[in-house]
Amino acid sequence: MQSELLDSFTVSLTVRSDALLNNMYLLAEDKHELVPQDGIILQDALVNAFEGESVFDILNREMRAAGIHMSSRRMPAFDSVFVEAINNLYMLDAGPFSGWNYTVNGLHAEVAPDQYILQKGDIVEFIYIIDLSE
Repeated sequence: MQSELLDSFTVSLTVRSDALLNNMYLLAEDKHELVPQDGIILQDALVNAFEGESVFDILNREMRAAGIHMSSRRMPAFDSVFVEAINNLYMLDAGPFSGWNYTVNGLHAEVAPDQYILQKGDIVEFIYIIDLSE
């Protein structure tokens, strides 16, 4: 979607797994090294987004640029994409309700990350959650 014809703007992107810090016992021992000491995988990165880009577009691009593993899956039944793993921390790694969730400007989004179209100045956070049902 990137093009010189499209307007670009800046958004902030953070990826954190700090909820795991007090719950390491939930992770398999070989996964412990994947959780940074402060839980922050990517902190407050100011990134360029382009008109019409989604939260998923910038996450995918920035994880690749930073060399951070990311896995996603398309859900045809919902015509959307969900994030399975970041930094090799997968959904269900910390229990049956654990996985990745995201917020924009501090609010939990009601749509999949590929369906949330970014606006100038948005603050996006991907957060590893122990219990997605909360």
